[in-house]
Amino acid sequence: MNIRKEYSEVFAKGDRNVVQVSDADGYDVVRRSYNDTNIYVALNVKSTANKVTFATLAEAGSKYTDLYSGTDYTVSENGSLTVTIPSAAEGGTAVL
Repeated sequence: MNIRKEYSEVFAKGDRNVVQVSDADGYDVVRRSYNDTNIYVALNVKSTANKVTFATLAEAGSKYTDLYSGTDYTVSENGSLTVTIPSAAEGGTAVL
């Protein structure tokens, strides 16, 4: 709830764009954008963690922190980000 509170404008007024989906692997990644803020929300419905690579709007070397786990991730040279989405039993969500 603290994440929604801290980024309330992004979630309430921002755009929602699907970045990547895999029904077979059980995950969705969406980007929420408002003004200069982009938040990536990754959801996993599987019983095991999912390691997912997806395209971002950020420059290579940019840093993202998962607001749930505190894990830091770095955008690769091609602008993609590889994150681990926890299993559904462990919350199934990463917010970057």
